[in-house]
Amino acid sequence: MKQNLFMPAALWVSFVLISLFPIKAFGGQYPDKTIAKAVKTSEKAWSKKHGGGEDDFVLESIDLNIKSEYYAVQDTLFRFSEGSSEPKGYLVISSGLGRYKRFDFMILYSLDKKLLEVRVLTYRSEYGSQITSAAWLRKFSELDTETNIQYGEEVNALSGATFSASSITGEINRLNKLILEIDK
Repeated sequence: MKQNLFMPAALWVSFVLISLFPIKAFGGQYPDKTIAKAVKTSEKAWSKKHGGGEDDFVLESIDLNIKSEYYAVQDTLFRFSEGSSEPKGYLVISSGLGRYKRFDFMILYSLDKKLLEVRVLTYRSEYGSQITSAAWLRKFSELDTETNIQYGEEVNALSGATFSASSITGEINRLNKLILEIDK
C-alpha cells in the first residue's frame, strides 16, 4: 500500500518542479527569440545612453560554472562590447516566478557594474503584468547596485502584481550581488 501512495507523491513533486522550472530554463538556456529580444533591447538602451550604432553590439558568453551562492540555473550572462573594442558591460538574462508562471527578464550593467536597464522580455501570466511597465522598471536603474532593494520602499508596490513585483525585486537583488562578483 505504501508504494501506491509514494508514486502519486513522486509524480506530484515532479509536476511541481517542471511547472516551476520549464525545461528551457535549466542551464540558463533560453529560446533564440528571447536572446534576440534581449540583445535588441540592450543595443537600443546602450546606444541611447552612450551613442554609437546598434549594429556593433558584440556578446561574449560568460562561463556558467560560476561558483557563487548568487548564481542560479536560469541565469545566462554575457559580456558585451561595441565591435572589436574592450568590453563595455554585462547583459544578464534570467527569470522570476509570478503567482503561477515564470517570466523572463534582462538586466544591462555597465562595466563598472552600474545597473543601466531592466526589461521584462516574456510575461506569461494573465495577472501581474504591471511589472512590464518601463516607468516602474526604470526605478531600479536609479538605485546603486550595492543597495539591498526593498519592494514597497525603494521601488513602489504595484497593486495586482505583488507576487511578480516582489519576485523580480528579489531576483534583481540576487543578480546585483552576482554581477559584483564577476571579474573580481
